[in-house]
Amino acid sequence: MTRRPARAVWPVVGVLSAASVLVSLQGTLLLPLVPVIPEIYDVTPVAASWMVTSTLLAGAIATPIASRLADMYGKRRLIVLTLATMMAGSVLIAVADGYAWAVAGRALQGSATALVPVAMSVMKDVLPRDRVAFGVAMVSASLGIGAAVGLPLAGIIYAELGWTAMFLMTAALCPFLMLGASRLLPPATPGERERFDWLGAGLLVGVLVPLLVSVSQGNVWGWTSSRALLLCTVAALSAVAWAAWEMRVVDPLISLRLALIRPVLLTNVATTIIAVGMLANLLIASQQLGTPSFVDGGLGLSPGLTGLVMGAPPALLVVGAPITARLLATYGARNVLLAGALVMGLSYVARVFLDDSVIAVAVGATLVGAGTGLAIAAIPLIIMASVPGRQTASANGVNALCRMIGLAISTAGLAALASATSIVVDGREYPTRGTIHASLWICAAASLSALIVIWFIPRMSSGGVIGTTDVPQEHEGRPRVLVTDPTGMSAGFGDQTLADAEAHGYAQRSNSLFHTRAAHTRTGANHSSAGHIQGRGTEMSAHENLVVDASVEIYFANGPDLRGYLDEPFASRGFPDPDIAWFAPPDGQRFAPGSQVEGAGHPSSDPEVVGASLFGDRGYDFAVVHPMSNGIQPDRFLNTAILSAYNQMMVDRWLDSGTYASQFRGTIRVTPDDIDGALREIERWKDHPQVVQIGIPLQSQAPYGRPQYRPLWEAAVDANLPVAVHLESGNGIMHPPTPSGVPRTFAHHLSFQPLSFIYHLFNMIVEGVFEANPDLKIVWADGAADMLTPFSWRLDTFGRPHLEQTPWAPRMPSDYLENHVYFIQGALDGPGDVEFASEWLTMTGKEDMLMFGSSYPSWQINDPSKLPSTWTSEQLQKVLGRTAASLYRLPTAATATV
Repeated sequence: MTRRPARAVWPVVGVLSAASVLVSLQGTLLLPLVPVIPEIYDVTPVAASWMVTSTLLAGAIATPIASRLADMYGKRRLIVLTLATMMAGSVLIAVADGYAWAVAGRALQGSATALVPVAMSVMKDVLPRDRVAFGVAMVSASLGIGAAVGLPLAGIIYAELGWTAMFLMTAALCPFLMLGASRLLPPATPGERERFDWLGAGLLVGVLVPLLVSVSQGNVWGWTSSRALLLCTVAALSAVAWAAWEMRVVDPLISLRLALIRPVLLTNVATTIIAVGMLANLLIASQQLGTPSFVDGGLGLSPGLTGLVMGAPPALLVVGAPITARLLATYGARNVLLAGALVMGLSYVARVFLDDSVIAVAVGATLVGAGTGLAIAAIPLIIMASVPGRQTASANGVNALCRMIGLAISTAGLAALASATSIVVDGREYPTRGTIHASLWICAAASLSALIVIWFIPRMSSGGVIGTTDVPQEHEGRPRVLVTDPTGMSAGFGDQTLADAEAHGYAQRSNSLFHTRAAHTRTGANHSSAGHIQGRGTEMSAHENLVVDASVEIYFANGPDLRGYLDEPFASRGFPDPDIAWFAPPDGQRFAPGSQVEGAGHPSSDPEVVGASLFGDRGYDFAVVHPMSNGIQPDRFLNTAILSAYNQMMVDRWLDSGTYASQFRGTIRVTPDDIDGALREIERWKDHPQVVQIGIPLQSQAPYGRPQYRPLWEAAVDANLPVAVHLESGNGIMHPPTPSGVPRTFAHHLSFQPLSFIYHLFNMIVEGVFEANPDLKIVWADGAADMLTPFSWRLDTFGRPHLEQTPWAPRMPSDYLENHVYFIQGALDGPGDVEFASEWLTMTGKEDMLMFGSSYPSWQINDPSKLPSTWTSEQLQKVLGRTAASLYRLPTAATATV
């Protein structure tokens, strides 16, 4: 679906909320009238219960199936279809002569329950990103409204207008909602024609029907009766067969691998538990208010007054929806769900003591309703944040099924409790105060126990409303794609969702799409030559002319200088010279002319010399220094000691003293081979005001997505520091720089070396590092940014179809690049200074990833004048300083615009 403008928020939310109210209403409208059904249709009370059971069964079966079809064929289509089905069921009940037709009509009505999870998913598709939480909160509130209004409204309509009027009313409203949905919801390009899992659907029916029938009829048959036990056995065997099939089929009805992802699994478990107390709140309150006053605990209100009092909780849901949306945006869905379960649990406890007056009961029910509103608004947001965009409806459908199971268990359990503890007066059963209190304690225990499950749901990303990484508001979270024809020729760009892209065969059966965040926009006359930056020209203001050198290599003056910073036993140890490398430039000179000063020791060891060159001669504003050592060594403890010495030296000489200390920023060096030592160094220096990142070597003994490195990423996020990966050497234990061995020449080495950055980055993506650490930022120093583009194409094409192998990273691989990945480069390895260089930078999404770095004192110091002259001034400003200023939080006015 294409995103609608902001003016469409209220109409879209209004139509979907009204439809959800109607769905919820028809689910509860019949509950108070079950006692009169035997008289209307001349059936037994046991048979009359099937008017309710059929609705439950149909809803449970239709929800996962219709949700999956919505993901496959379009959500607007399924919403209209479910409304049409509800209308057909309502008409059938109204005109039916026989009881069997009436039950069939109720089943058709119940199947419309599938509308609600699809509507939740539509909110994420069509609303602006900052309004999704509001839309979901309103639809969630509508469920409570329908449930609360349905109970008293049923008696009024039946008494005044008759049995058929209730269903004709529903039938009359459906066409208006269908028209509204057809006109307001944009048509979705259907997803790729995956085969529908008919066998999986049939097996799921074999699980749900016997399970829910046994639960709903357990009180009538007896919980240990042969029928109940037989149905439970059939359900269990069907569940085993269904799970085995779903794990092996290519396009499952329900992806169990996704369902077993921790946030999805725990949220569904929590939903089932919390659902025990959702509908029970209204049922228990209605019993308290409507039970005659001569029964202990009864307050003796008429049905009409009971309905008026019970209008308070749903009214609070509507009024509180904007507040709930604000809480979701501020604190995240997980925390709001925790608060909702806590409020529900404590309010149920309070209701045990708030039972002596109508006002007390109304207040208690309203408090429980407030907690319920928080919970049911937060749950779908957690689900949608945890699954791929094309499976949000399916995932919401499974969650809705869990809620139905919880409601069924609650209804059956409370009914069994009432049968065992109620008293009979003049042939009618009435719940006593003891019955009410026992029910309240059960609901309180369920709500509070859900807190334990919710606590282990992973924290969502910052802002946590829909769980995606933050993107600029103008993009509204919508990836742009380049559409190509089967020959591979470009066919232009479109503002498409992932579902739209996959409809064209994206990622699964063709390589027809290039996934990129940037729009394909022709640059106009707003070009500014990179040469204007050199020498600090006056064409741009000082604000615009910010230059940050993000890669300056620093060293000790010599070996004795380093040993002076080491303690024993390391000070007396032998260790390789940091200059030892496998390759050197053709003339053997690794350092640029002018960087080696007589008597100053190793190049780039004197902050005064370096500062004069960078800030004086070149006119840069800031420089991020990176202590250079051997990346990995056989003795990881020696390496930690050496890097600790480098860190201390950097702080002493470069950050805390000297003429240019205020312009230097530091990188604390750690070795991933010694995680404990790395964590100590991070803890030691993370609060230094001029330490802006953590540095690790490109060379390693394993890809950085492996589990042993997770504490390092977590520590970086906790310290709010990006991690820079820099090319270094690794004495004795470094792998060859290419998978096929050692290149022969320096040129080959320099060309192949960036592949190692790609290996690390993509391993981190597929192993879920960025999913688990949504605030982690990785900087690849001299990482060949333009090599990322073709490799990301390939990973999207071949990685996405095998999502079941990496369910912990459910998004498109390239979706993890933005706001996570940065590159430092001076000399670009892309198209170079060509006419389309600006378009290429924007098209490939590097405009906000790339930062300038000179690699001083490297043999070929990079200079801003080497950047493409056809870049726009905006692009130059970002690459030369603004992106680095934002990432490293530099104290300059320029950061205010980043």
